[in-house]
Amino acid sequence: MKNFFKFFAVITAVVGLASCDEEAAEKLTIAGSWKVMKSESFRLTPAAGDMDPVVWDVSEHNFVNTFRLDGSFQYGVLRPADDGVTGEYREDILTGNWSYKNGILTMSFNEFGRVQDYELVKLDDKELVMRMTEQGTDDVTRVTTTYMSRLTNFIEEEFGTTN
Repeated sequence: MKNFFKFFAVITAVVGLASCDEEAAEKLTIAGSWKVMKSESFRLTPAAGDMDPVVWDVSEHNFVNTFRLDGSFQYGVLRPADDGVTGEYREDILTGNWSYKNGILTMSFNEFGRVQDYELVKLDDKELVMRMTEQGTDDVTRVTTTYMSRLTNFIEEEFGTTN
């Protein structure tokens, strides 16, 4: 019976969000777990806009962002189970709340007391690409783009199942 009510709540959320605007549909697409595949960072120096690229291939480290429909998130290193997809988070995780509006994903980190905005460059059922721009105290602007691949969607998160 408990699972029926949980299922009914999820279906109600899907129907409610499906009948809403485009932002609601994008929130629904964001919700779930995403594995970080690569991160690129560029420093734009004040002198003539020089760019200093740095690329990190983090695919073997299992960095995972999980965005829940209740607006909370969890980020950390996933210790994968035998299926390579599900698993448990190790203790080095970040938590907080997220929101989405006008193409901007805002993450408020509990551990840092910091709020960071990310421009969504790409969002579909399989890929999430987000870009963060920061102005440093040394007048250097850093632009970081993170590429993620979907592990699960929010229905799978709610029921603890995977494809």
